[in-house]
Amino acid sequence: MAFFSNEIILNDAQASYADIMIFDMYSFKGVEINYMVKRADKTEMGNIFLTFDRTTLTSKLITISHFDVTGINFSSDIINNNVRLRYTSTSNGIKPVFKYDLTGFSL
Repeated sequence: MAFFSNEIILNDAQASYADIMIFDMYSFKGVEINYMVKRADKTEMGNIFLTFDRTTLTSKLITISHFDVTGINFSSDIINNNVRLRYTSTSNGIKPVFKYDLTGFSL
């Protein structure tokens, strides 16, 4: 049985993209982020795959379980040699909790 070992409290009503996590793009060639977002009685679980070289980032979101809408949107980019996982959130008065495990891959 696996457990999500990391937890980040996200902002409610985050209209512009904000960082969830940042890591050095030279550390990995790609990462898999298993995540769960909990917001009130709504839960979303899934995987985010990020593959990158020094100039290009490709991302793929796979939601495995989505019980109603959490109001969270993900994005990613490369800036200043760092890969960023980012988000926006709708306003409902409750801060979302983002729990995750990250696996990095390199060749």
